[in-house]
Amino acid sequence: MLSFQPITIEDRSLFEEKYVGRMHTSYDSFSNLIMWQKEDCLGYTVMEGFLCIVGVNSVSGKRFAYFPVGGKADRLKTVIDALLSESPDLLFTYLKKSDVEILRVLYGESIRVIEERDLAEYRYDAEKLRLLSGKALHAKRNHVNKFHSLYPDSHMELIAGSDKDGLWRAIEALRRDPVLSEEEKNMVIDDDYAIDTLYRNFEKLPLTGAILYAGDEIAAYTIGEKINGDTALIHVEKAHRDIEGAYSVINQSFLNLAFPDVSYVNREEDMGNEGLRQAKTSYCPLPFDPIYTAYIAKS
Repeated sequence: MLSFQPITIEDRSLFEEKYVGRMHTSYDSFSNLIMWQKEDCLGYTVMEGFLCIVGVNSVSGKRFAYFPVGGKADRLKTVIDALLSESPDLLFTYLKKSDVEILRVLYGESIRVIEERDLAEYRYDAEKLRLLSGKALHAKRNHVNKFHSLYPDSHMELIAGSDKDGLWRAIEALRRDPVLSEEEKNMVIDDDYAIDTLYRNFEKLPLTGAILYAGDEIAAYTIGEKINGDTALIHVEKAHRDIEGAYSVINQSFLNLAFPDVSYVNREEDMGNEGLRQAKTSYCPLPFDPIYTAYIAKS
């Protein structure tokens, strides 16, 4: 029987070693794995040199696995077969096109693949978001200008390393508290726990944060990191619902201050949430790189 252990902050060097050479999506980010470890019941083992990560979907209850990484190609099928022998209905998810192509070579007609629109990541031209250039982003420029006209004494504070007390005050100040359904309450609890996990491990991860102030009031905060050498990955972005333009301002200002040299911005997926989809689409994303889920039928 395979033994899996929870992902902890002490595992960072192992994960980064195994992911060397792989073009990262947000799903491959160690910060993201730590952030959602509890909700997805993530565990890992190393087998035949491959890092194998498994979890349980918090909505469907189905067991899933990430694509194994870090080992020699000629041992991959042995590893996948071992995972399937323990969980025959195991789904392989968060797959890139290249992952699917490898699985098709290994398993042929036995593999069934679904493109997951809800998991597709929103990637943007960073320079367009820094400048908010072009007609399509005119409304965003208006929001930024309105914010600065209303709050001429606004300012941004970058957060890095162990100097993070201000970030906790921002997290606490902007926790959501409207009347919610039970399902929505559970989602908020999961989201809050994930953010708190990032905060607890902030100085041990390659994270940068920022707080936007409207005068003395906390208007917004965000947390992100650089991946692939050319991409800003935004893990968290929260803003005060009653401060007009706060989202647009922190979105733009964080890139200008923390990531002035990146070419792309990854703002993660929308999870099928219509509000998130509209918000992310409004910033004119680049064409999607498909994300897939695969099921390997018993031979």
